Amino acid sequence: MPNAETKWVKFGEIKTIAFLGKDTVAIASGLHVIFINLNTKEERVEKFDSKERGEGARCLAGHPVVPMFAISERRANPKVRVYTYPSINKVSDCVYREKNWTGYISSAFAGTDYLLTLTSSPSFKMIVWLWRTGECVATVKTGITDEYQTLYSSPTSPTLIAQLGVPSGLMNVYELNICSKIVSLVLSSQDSKPERITSASWTYDGSLLLSDDVGNVYLTPTDGKRRHQVLQRLETAPQPPGPLLVAFRGGVSVANTSPNLFDDYQRFVLADAQLSSHRLRDVKINTDSRYVITFGYDGLVAIRNRASLSELLCLFTTHHRQEGGIKLAVVSLSTSMLITLGKNGNLVASKISQLESVEIGDHVPNVEVVLSSSTRTEWDEDLTWMEVKEAKKLDRERDEFAIERASILSDFGNLRDKLKALIDDNEKASEVAKLPLETFDLDKEGRARLIERNHEGQGNLVRTLEEKASREAEIKALNLLKGNDDDEEEKFVLSGTTTHRWIREDPSRVVNQILRDGSYCEGVKRNILGKIREEKLKIYFNKLFETMRSRKSTEIELAKNRIARIQYCTSELKQMFQVDCTIDHSWLKLEWQESERPESVVEVEDEEVYRVINDSGAEANVKRLDNSVTRESSVFTDSFRRRELKKMMDGVLEVKWEDEIKKDIARPDCLTRDPSTYSEDDLRIIENYESALKDLGREREKYRRYLEREVQVLEESLKSSIVNFNEEMKQLHLKRLKIESAVLQETLMRLRECQRHQLRLKGMEAVASLEINELAPAVDHTKNLTENFSALESAVNETRVRYDNLSKREKLLEGKFRGEFTDLKQPMVEHLLRQYKKRPRLGQMTCTSVTYLGEMGKCILSGEKSEILPRECLDFLKGMDMLDVMPSGLPSQIDGSHWMILCKLRRFKVEIEIRLKSCAVELAEAEQTLSSHQKTIQNSQSRVQQLRETITERKRLNAEAMRDMEVQLVLTMGQIETQLSGDPRDLDNAVLVPFDVVLGVNDAIVAAGRKKLGAMKRTMEFRRTIEWQEWRHACMRMTLEDLKEDLKTLQGVKVTREIQMYLMRHDSMGGIDKDGHISEKILSSTQERLSRILTAEKSRLFDIIKTVNLWQKRNDRLEDKIEKAKAENCKMSVLANDEARLRQERFVRAKVKAIMKRNRLVKRIQDNYAELMSLRTHLELLRLKTYPTLRLKDATRFKKNSFH
Repeated sequence: MPNAETKWVKFGEIKTIAFLGKDTVAIASGLHVIFINLNTKEERVEKFDSKERGEGARCLAGHPVVPMFAISERRANPKVRVYTYPSINKVSDCVYREKNWTGYISSAFAGTDYLLTLTSSPSFKMIVWLWRTGECVATVKTGITDEYQTLYSSPTSPTLIAQLGVPSGLMNVYELNICSKIVSLVLSSQDSKPERITSASWTYDGSLLLSDDVGNVYLTPTDGKRRHQVLQRLETAPQPPGPLLVAFRGGVSVANTSPNLFDDYQRFVLADAQLSSHRLRDVKINTDSRYVITFGYDGLVAIRNRASLSELLCLFTTHHRQEGGIKLAVVSLSTSMLITLGKNGNLVASKISQLESVEIGDHVPNVEVVLSSSTRTEWDEDLTWMEVKEAKKLDRERDEFAIERASILSDFGNLRDKLKALIDDNEKASEVAKLPLETFDLDKEGRARLIERNHEGQGNLVRTLEEKASREAEIKALNLLKGNDDDEEEKFVLSGTTTHRWIREDPSRVVNQILRDGSYCEGVKRNILGKIREEKLKIYFNKLFETMRSRKSTEIELAKNRIARIQYCTSELKQMFQVDCTIDHSWLKLEWQESERPESVVEVEDEEVYRVINDSGAEANVKRLDNSVTRESSVFTDSFRRRELKKMMDGVLEVKWEDEIKKDIARPDCLTRDPSTYSEDDLRIIENYESALKDLGREREKYRRYLEREVQVLEESLKSSIVNFNEEMKQLHLKRLKIESAVLQETLMRLRECQRHQLRLKGMEAVASLEINELAPAVDHTKNLTENFSALESAVNETRVRYDNLSKREKLLEGKFRGEFTDLKQPMVEHLLRQYKKRPRLGQMTCTSVTYLGEMGKCILSGEKSEILPRECLDFLKGMDMLDVMPSGLPSQIDGSHWMILCKLRRFKVEIEIRLKSCAVELAEAEQTLSSHQKTIQNSQSRVQQLRETITERKRLNAEAMRDMEVQLVLTMGQIETQLSGDPRDLDNAVLVPFDVVLGVNDAIVAAGRKKLGAMKRTMEFRRTIEWQEWRHACMRMTLEDLKEDLKTLQGVKVTREIQMYLMRHDSMGGIDKDGHISEKILSSTQERLSRILTAEKSRLFDIIKTVNLWQKRNDRLEDKIEKAKAENCKMSVLANDEARLRQERFVRAKVKAIMKRNRLVKRIQDNYAELMSLRTHLELLRLKTYPTLRLKDATRFKKNSFH
């Protein structure tokens, strides 16, 4: 069977790379792994596609010490295999037994004994493997859910593992704790900083270097408690690929270059352009050897000939545009099948044929259809499919029967019009021919049922009210003593509103803001009472408004009547007396405005009125007909009444006085004749006529005065009524503002109560969040740590007992050694014992890996080599093999069997020593883990205690916040600054003060303040003067007291005879003048001397001042130099870090060379000592040959004594 061998591989995208030891780099992708030797530049390709090696290679991890690597398979439920290099021998298989998981996304070796792997979705667990045996020792579920993550393991102890989610930039750091066979991963720190981490690297001292997407570098020490920024990038824009960071020779190396060869384009040349034949934009392209396929959001697939793109072979639809169209399309040349994947997840296979020309299906929509159709449904998203179907059915039926419904409504309208005409004719008919209205009632039964139903409803309502009224009511006890009005007023004032000024309210319902308890129930009660009070205020104002509206209607009618009467009187005056008293009332607006008539603003149609579903159409029509008939009958009755009243009372009405005086007196016929022909009757008639004219003139004058007076009275009453109405309107407007203020006060009280409730809820939520999210997990974590502590302690005790047993066993081995050589003499046994204690010349091993020590112990017993051991262990095994070679200078009594027993016992002893060292390492790790676990328990307990104290403090603060509530008070409005712009009516209620007056008041205040400050300064100076005078007075009083003391002392002094004789002699010699002259000389000399001293001191003072200034300048210059020296020192220290490191390395290398030299000298001394011992042994053998050994015990004792 032929076999294919891979010669070379070129990877496109490299995601996993690892170092194997110090000289080899491994790169994995797909099925292959490339090994590159950095020294020889040799490349080696290994393929992993067999049953023995697994299916594919991913998640490559290299061992930090041994040339060994681990890879994961590329399949579901993969295995992790550990191989050696360069032999590619499998060491172990790591199999994860959990079900329903996809694979691994990252892996890394932790220290020298353990392997870490990170599973993918949905669990994202970190698994710890003992790679030597493939045993899963620990699992932990991480909180990062990125599909691409990386694990970084620290090179120092304790072992720390950094988990980095690349897309999100989140990072967790875990600590690997080992206690014998118990292995655990503890979350050491969790990144909560706002920076988005893109790369990380561990330093040689165990610190963690981080780099964000901008390029800033941060350093996290081993404890992980704080983060320092060691490098800051000037630019703040994130880099798209993300900077890469690695710790390099004790420093930091950051790569921020782009992987692209070039980023800019000089120019583009358009070679050809073709229409895509698609209806929407964002068209995707897929090609193969023969076809070019285009697809997109419109659901169309266009297939073109690759040789000629202008040739469209096929265009058809596979997915609907409303569901996102097509996501991917692939054509298969062998089966002529087109596979399309839609955005909705549908996978469609279409059979295509070889087309020579364009073939477009009829189902392909045009551009207008695609762009005009909506991708959203017109139905509510909350409706179910059955409800949508039923609604569509109703719409369809409504559309089908729309014409029939319109015809029925038209017939019904015609019937209604006919019925209305019949009723009108019936009303116009005579009383004999008139029919009762019940005749036109077409639905008597329905009306009777409706009336009966209404009666039943009214009866039920009456019974319900009677039941409620007949129940026992609880009456609150009343106070026996009369309450204080001031207390009641204070209670209303402290309620925080002015509602009590407008509506009467029970004082028991008024809540004092200071004395309230602030509970939630009381808050709810206050909100409900506030809404009720707001409603009452609105109802109260509505009543005032309706009263004023009716008052306005009355005033308008009264004004109209008065104006009509005034117009009538003025017309009478003008017609009868030619007096023009016309008054213009056009300035009065006696008509309702449109804004004052709501019924004219909104017009309500019949179909807009809510109709009870149970009412039938016939009942509604009957109601409408009744209303129309009633309205028309009332109109007809009113017109008929007026008409008949006028016909009946014509000629019978009372004659008015003004109508009589308007009539002229008939002129007598005699006045037409000659006065000389008048008779007595004519004279009497003329006299009566003249008296009648005088009476008529007086009556008319009286009527004129009456009209004038009435016009004046009506005009005054009209103006007074207008003024009074306007004043009432102003008062209503003020009441409206005050009532609105009261409503807003109630609203503000309710909003403040809601705010308090929100504050209460936030406090409770914060406490609950602390208890649930922090305290409960912390308590559980502490409990788990406490439970695990006993297991760790028992493991430590077991390890300590095992170490003690191995120590005792090692001590017994030397005692058993002598028993293995009973056939040899004591000197030979001593010689073998010296060979037994020999070890390889490498000295003590520095290996502390339990796995390597255990493997080396097995190799020592078996005599074989292992590929997983490091160079140090292999050299130790080689040294053991060299020690097993039998030397040539052994005594003849020691044969090969003795040497074989010696080598076997020595290897067993070395194996015990290695096991003891391994157990010691394991015990040290266990004790360190136990100590760290104990510290973790203490920290967790302190954290729990801190959280409990925080919760208690938060509860106390919440309770204090609830007690320390805000109090709302309504205060009298003070002075405010009014804007001069706007309507002048806005300034009606304002007292305008010029701004200059305000500035003058401010200046007066400033002047008064200055005067006050001056007075305060004078007061302070006066107080200082008084204190100085008091101090001076105290000093003089103290001086006086001192003088009194001196006087008292002098009075107590006794003058002897000798002193008296001396004074008398001094007086007789005239010493007074002489002493005065001498005193003047002494005084003048003293003044000269003091002046000289003062001059000298002044010159000295000037010199000192100059010296001080000079030294001050020198100090300033020295300080500048010191600062510059500090800056230079900082620069030099920064530059000298590398030199210090090199100097440290040279010192370490010299120290290592010295240690190696010392070891060589020690080894040479040991060899010389061994050679000396061999010579002594040879000397003893020669002595034994010269002097045979005595068999007697006494001789043996004598020999020992002589030897010692």
